[in-house]
Amino acid sequence: MAEASKAYVWKQPIRPQQPVTDYYTLREYDWNTCRLDEIFFTSPFKLKCNRKDTVHSLAVFFDCEFSACSTKTVLSTGPEAPMTHWLQLTCHLDEPVEVDKGEELEGTFTAKAYNGRDLQFDIDLDFKGTLGSTNLSREFYYYWGMSSQMQYKED
Repeated sequence: MAEASKAYVWKQPIRPQQPVTDYYTLREYDWNTCRLDEIFFTSPFKLKCNRKDTVHSLAVFFDCEFSACSTKTVLSTGPEAPMTHWLQLTCHLDEPVEVDKGEELEGTFTAKAYNGRDLQFDIDLDFKGTLGSTNLSREFYYYWGMSSQMQYKED
């Protein structure tokens, strides 16, 4: 069961102190001009570690800027933003990896449609650090309405 669960993207809250790395913008869209064939993408990423710690998963979230309004408004689903029902999506590594401050996790991230309405994320990550290493090449699946719906309580 544990092995099978690693193939799924889990929708769960991430507290502001949990991220070990800087954030990386995978893709930006202008929804006024974006075409349907531009929604899915492949992007390289580079995540710089802010401290010595253990990385268990990679997280995905989005910010949406409403700039055509009279007052610019930003909706963020990131860990520092007020909690929304979107939460964050996490992709668990096969095994946790130890990282040191200043090291960089580099790889590629692909987002594409799966079964019409669901999502598939392909993550390739090859990391060799001073404290640990990992090589990940995995497909992750997010099923609308079927992912983890953990209840979140503020401390």
